[in-house]
Amino acid sequence: MNSEFQSLLLESDGILEEAKNSVDHLLDSGNWKLTSKSRQGIEGYLLEGSRDHTIKGRAEVRANFKEVLSFLWNIENSVRWQMLIEESYSIAENENLRVGYNKYRGIWPVKSRDFLVAAKYWEDSQKITMIAKSIVSDVEPERRGVVRGELKVCAFILECTGENTTQVTYVAAMDPKGKIPRFFVREISKRQTSNLEKIKKLVEQ
Repeated sequence: MNSEFQSLLLESDGILEEAKNSVDHLLDSGNWKLTSKSRQGIEGYLLEGSRDHTIKGRAEVRANFKEVLSFLWNIENSVRWQMLIEESYSIAENENLRVGYNKYRGIWPVKSRDFLVAAKYWEDSQKITMIAKSIVSDVEPERRGVVRGELKVCAFILECTGENTTQVTYVAAMDPKGKIPRFFVREISKRQTSNLEKIKKLVEQ
């Protein structure tokens, strides 16, 4: 790994450590409003008063929490569960820290969006926390005709609830940037919990 990528990972590590604290604060907030509950028991919440439409989802997955982590950390699986994603690849990584690129298809009249994101996970005996957040770097230049969005934070909290059961909590807040109808942002935010449905189905197969 060259020195540029080493410096990028080191800088990203500090950013993610700070982001982890913000996620803990979000989860402790009492302003979550239940907005949906699927037949599979997956719950969707919206943080009331949040300008960036911060959402939370919760699901029980029939799999060991380390198996869930293995699925989520494999960047090749992103196209299997993320909405509208077209490209997803790693730029630099080590064992539990990565900088990657994601591009999402636009839906008229909204242009395609892309994100340069750092991600890291922390693991203990009964819980795994995985955090992702946008970073600013010229390692992946902005593309013509694509708007560079900002992932303010995304987190997966994997808690062991049994030998082969895991409670998955998903939190996400983003700013898509550029010109985009507010109703479109709200609708995409609400649909984010469908990611949990896909993850649950794929991991339990």
